[in-house]
Amino acid sequence: MENKVDILCKHFGLTNYTINDGVVDVNGDVSLYDKGLLEIPFKFGKVTGNFTCAHNKLTTLENCPNWVGGHFYCQSNKLVSIIGPEYVGGEFFMDTIKDGSKIMDMVDIVEYSKTIHVISDYNNLIKLIKRKDSIDKVLKSDV
Repeated sequence: MENKVDILCKHFGLTNYTINDGVVDVNGDVSLYDKGLLEIPFKFGKVTGNFTCAHNKLTTLENCPNWVGGHFYCQSNKLVSIIGPEYVGGEFFMDTIKDGSKIMDMVDIVEYSKTIHVISDYNNLIKLIKRKDSIDKVLKSDV
């Protein structure tokens, strides 16, 4: 008997995947492109290829893969944060996000178009954001 996650995987055209405790690992690419999604429908773990969730209505990257071997495409959504995977092997494609900090100025961003940007070193950006969040917590706790 198929469970809900298995049915959703098949619905979204995934073929080479495993499910462990409700987390989906995919050997290959995942395309959730232009599906009208408000959220990523189930939790991904590792995707060895590219991961695409572009052209939806996502506001967060919750449930996105922790590890992506290829490129990560999330442009043309309504994201308020780019916190998502722990690791991206390729480039990270996103819309401009105004987060009120200068952290985005600290990484190499290549302009792809007027609204879409490519982060060449997403992994470094995530480290910087986490470091900044940790420092902010320490500073707030001393006040």
